Amino acid sequence: MLASMTETRDLSGFGWLKRPVSGCGCGCACCRQGLMAADRYGERQMDLHEEKKTAEEVRQAVRKKRLERSRERNYRLEAAPVALGALLPISGDDRTLWPKTQWENPLTLTLPRSDFIEYGYGETLEYKVNGSHLQTNVLDSPSDVEVIVPVDVIKEAGRYLFSYHYTQYDGNEADSSELQFTVDKVPPNEGDEGPPPTLPVEVVTNGLTLQYLNDNAYLGKL
Repeated sequence: MLASMTETRDLSGFGWLKRPVSGCGCGCACCRQGLMAADRYGERQMDLHEEKKTAEEVRQAVRKKRLERSRERNYRLEAAPVALGALLPISGDDRTLWPKTQWENPLTLTLPRSDFIEYGYGETLEYKVNGSHLQTNVLDSPSDVEVIVPVDVIKEAGRYLFSYHYTQYDGNEADSSELQFTVDKVPPNEGDEGPPPTLPVEVVTNGLTLQYLNDNAYLGKL
């Protein structure tokens, strides 16, 4: 009878998975069963290795995507918040004005865009006025990007600086630029009514007639 022997086989083909294989080395049924069992073991281990490798690749891809989105968010956060219902700047006047018709109403602030937000992950949005805390919202749904500014906060005439601080689910933080929001309660001409207008006696007596305009054609060139 041949003596039993132990053989070490590389089951991976790359040297990283080796297992002892028992048998007498004669090619009998015992040896063949041992080799078959070893092969099955090797296949299972290689499958587990591939699954682990695939899972790691997925994790790396997710981390890369989050990093890219984080950079994109920081870029987009440069935009200031938007004041709904306000008068936008015009040529010669760069102020964002709160119209008189809205003075008794609260102000709604929102984001210029919110497609980069991951809702339901505990991200937060802190609104500030003049650098001080106004309100913090946990971003569970799209409606959470808005904040209502009470009338008492902006009841006085003057300029208000609105901004927001954004905290992402991965701990990264970013600040927006400031919205310069003005409540202007000063009447036209800096509140100086000036002297009352003087009109020619003819206009006061007869009104502004076509004959008067024809006789004073220079008025149309003023």
